[in-house]
Amino acid sequence: MKYLSTHLFNKGLHQRYFSSKTIIRRVFDIGSGSIKCQVATVDLKKRKVISLLYNDSRQVLFLSDLKKSSRITWTKFQEGQKAISDQLIESSQFDVHSTAGIGTEVFRKAENGASTLAKYSQYFDFPIHLVSPQEEARFGFESARCLSNVPYPRLVSWDCGAGSFQMSSWKGSHFDSQGSGTVYKTAQALQNSSSSPNPFLGNSLDEMLNILHHNLKTPPQWILNKENIFIGIGTSQSIFNQQRILGMSDTFTPEDVHKTMNELVGMSDTEIFHLEQMRFAEEIRNPHTVKMENAQYVIPKLALLLAAMRKCSIERLKFYQTNGNCTALLTDPQLWTPRLTGETFTFSARHTDFSKDGHSIVDGSCSINSAQPLNFIAEELDLKQQVPRDRSAYKDDALSAKSNFLTVNWHLEKTCNYKCKFCFAHFEQTKRNLDLHEGFHLLDAFREAGFYKVNFAGGEPLLNAYLDEYLKYSKMIGLKTSIITNATKLTQTWLDNNGPFIDQIGISCDSLDDAVNKWLGRGFGNHVEITTRAFQRVREFNKTAAIPIKIKLNTVVTSKTYMEDWNMFLESNGVTRWKAFKVLKIKGENDHIYDELAITDEQFQQFVDRHRSLKVGGLVMAPEDNDDMTESYVMVSPDGRFYQNKNSSYKFSEPILQVGVKDALDEVGFDLAKFRARGGEYQVQH
Repeated sequence: MKYLSTHLFNKGLHQRYFSSKTIIRRVFDIGSGSIKCQVATVDLKKRKVISLLYNDSRQVLFLSDLKKSSRITWTKFQEGQKAISDQLIESSQFDVHSTAGIGTEVFRKAENGASTLAKYSQYFDFPIHLVSPQEEARFGFESARCLSNVPYPRLVSWDCGAGSFQMSSWKGSHFDSQGSGTVYKTAQALQNSSSSPNPFLGNSLDEMLNILHHNLKTPPQWILNKENIFIGIGTSQSIFNQQRILGMSDTFTPEDVHKTMNELVGMSDTEIFHLEQMRFAEEIRNPHTVKMENAQYVIPKLALLLAAMRKCSIERLKFYQTNGNCTALLTDPQLWTPRLTGETFTFSARHTDFSKDGHSIVDGSCSINSAQPLNFIAEELDLKQQVPRDRSAYKDDALSAKSNFLTVNWHLEKTCNYKCKFCFAHFEQTKRNLDLHEGFHLLDAFREAGFYKVNFAGGEPLLNAYLDEYLKYSKMIGLKTSIITNATKLTQTWLDNNGPFIDQIGISCDSLDDAVNKWLGRGFGNHVEITTRAFQRVREFNKTAAIPIKIKLNTVVTSKTYMEDWNMFLESNGVTRWKAFKVLKIKGENDHIYDELAITDEQFQQFVDRHRSLKVGGLVMAPEDNDDMTESYVMVSPDGRFYQNKNSSYKFSEPILQVGVKDALDEVGFDLAKFRARGGEYQVQH
């Protein structure tokens, strides 16, 4: 029997989501020692918490079970069940639209960790996802982003726990095994004490700082960038809050921390405790967190904070107190994406169960039928009800009825190392590419406008100096990513570095005869080999990838190639989507050669019919004639303007960053119904 009915979590969602920019969400962070719950009103566009309605943490020491065995016991399961029940009941006074949760480290370690979360999910009827360490790092960054107003490119989040700390930015994460608990042991050894290391003398502090400086890992270069702005996040027991309490400021420098430490020299536990009480009384914040038994950890915490700030050249840090990962869970766009259709949310679990007096909780795997994507989605929409039948309804405002899987094609690089005769994207009138920060702002604009995926094209996108950064940044802000490339620069090293940030790779190849490819300008006589090698590299990458990259092929069909048979090539190279374009005439781009390359509608249909059997094997063929391509793509030029094919020539908008997405797109037009009709609305996530 379900503990609470589904409508409690999602009532009125269909109407509210589209009628308001805000929504009330409830999230759970089920961790090693406690279960955290927050309910908040969230601004969907800005991805900010507007108001925190409920905030609670209940101690449930799941980790204590793992000290005795490798599994979570029935008793501890029941403790967690009661904690979640109480939090649901207490927060039921709010008009919650949707609920979801995560489990972290202890559930990754326990044999029955996944099944524990699955049972909670089944019992309470909301999705709970077991997250990876990498996802936790992303949550830390998202929390810092939400709480501060720091621009993405400059933001570095720092989260420190008892056993380790991590710093995260859009460029990556830096982990270190030094945590407040490990440093405490170092302090005990230094003071030759089996209990509290207090009181410390000045020379002992210097010695401990030297040891920590030696033990801390060398930070990567991106952490040492002077443009970085560091945001510390953590609970009331974090190293950052320790300095905030005693230094009486949530913003501090290494000099501030050193001053606080010197103030504690020679103090006993009792004296440190009384000092904390006094500072808390002056600040009037969370007095219940000041405990006598915590006094012994104060100096080790501050020592770690100071040593890490010095090691990483952090000149200033601002601290925001958080309740686990709840802030990130409330706002992270990758966790709350609406979907066209529901999917089954399956927890994979070993055939283990809780054992206490014969109680069997979970056996095998638990599948929960609820409309949600592969991560976890609690907000589900029947978008078919939102689609007007009249195609003209989209003409006046292309984004007023948003597609859930709308792709923007950013031709970010104007140059190319090939000279394809049929090319319709030379951009000879475009003076420049966008710089890095302009590109970041453009991606932000795409996300805020509701785009699902950004497709990086050219020219040749791998020639762009900032493509790597754009891929990472796009994933960080919740966009799906794809690239269209001629694959000449798709090396194994590039793929290993950037593959984790790509959902789909499309490779352009227009003939199986390299002599024809060379005549067309597609390479220098070895393009089929380059294409095959690139597909092989992607397949090899996918063998060990957490989320495999989907493989796509783009082919322009001309008078030189419409008689070719691609069936065997496609099947042998693992292609999942094939776009076959009838060569398109664009004035000023390829009109000088078009007549020699042109084919009739009948010839194009012959080509399409020859490959119909591919659908049986699961490959999606998406043929597009000239009418299909007209006004059915959202295209952006290298200098950041929308452009559209109008009467076989291009019309460009004003710069998007000057006038905004909606006004710029209205200038050139876009037909959402044609986009859907040509099969452009599809998911890239597996």
